[in-house]
Amino acid sequence: TPDPVLVTDANNRLILANSVAKQVFGNGKMADERTSSIEELITEEKILELMELAEDEILTREIVLPDGRVYVAKAKSVISDDHRRVGQVCVLRDVTRFKELDTLKSDFVTSVSHDLRSPLTLMRGYATMIEMMGQLNEEQKKYLKRIEHGVDRMAHMVNNLLDLGRIESGLLKLEMVSMLDIVKQVVGSLQYQAEQKKMDLTGQYPDEELPLLKVDPSLINQAIHNLVENAIKYTEPGGKIKVAIQLEVSHSSVLISVQDTGLGISPADQIRLFEKFYRVPNKKAQAQRGSGLGLAIVKSIVEQHKGRIWVESELEKGSTFFIRLPIEWN
Repeated sequence: TPDPVLVTDANNRLILANSVAKQVFGNGKMADERTSSIEELITEEKILELMELAEDEILTREIVLPDGRVYVAKAKSVISDDHRRVGQVCVLRDVTRFKELDTLKSDFVTSVSHDLRSPLTLMRGYATMIEMMGQLNEEQKKYLKRIEHGVDRMAHMVNNLLDLGRIESGLLKLEMVSMLDIVKQVVGSLQYQAEQKKMDLTGQYPDEELPLLKVDPSLINQAIHNLVENAIKYTEPGGKIKVAIQLEVSHSSVLISVQDTGLGISPADQIRLFEKFYRVPNKKAQAQRGSGLGLAIVKSIVEQHKGRIWVESELEKGSTFFIRLPIEWN
């Protein structure tokens, strides 16, 4: 494989490092001392932390090496037949070039979005003023409304792009906050919207006290708000939505879930669901207006907090979105 691979045993001793890993970490010891502790051979703390935290599911981290190269590292525990953890495997993929291209693209999109803001504001202002110029007939009113809706939709997309640019830049305003309070605030703020569609929006909260997390409260609020608002948007009237939060001791994390009885998402669409501008090619879903940026923004917010987001869904049976935020990075 062209990717660096590291394998350790249950005692954290390095038992395998392929030739690419030896080149990347530039440590001659790897060639001979295969029974050395991995901490003696690798100094990158994020890789050591990732392998230490790896359990029965794959953990992913983005890692920047001292030479500036960027890798996506994936680690997973090796579990024996009697359910013992006997080692860890870590595979790294060099994504430096992709990150450079992504940065260029993001810079371009942010620049264009800024340039679009002023003309859109002018267009919205002039469209509003037209009604003040005199009486309009019904056909003129209809076309004016189309202009206003089109401008508003474009302005919403521009704002989303600017939000995404700010989030991806990593400029977080961190505070120690109660995630339970944020979840309750989001559920309360969207109750009226759910009631308008005759939906049952409920919160499920733990009895035990949850630890405070060091997060950007505004961004985390936005992420959860986007998920609940999407659930309302893509669930038929009379449906149910449940927002839950719980402590995951085994993962040293807080887990937030948003469950709905909506349209559901096919396995093929789930793969691309968090891509920018991707919209599920479903007639009912396409009937709902959107920029295709909402879930991309949520994913970016969660990843900036070293968390993970995923979805479990079946067509016509609804979906559950999960956000896992680690406690240990605080």
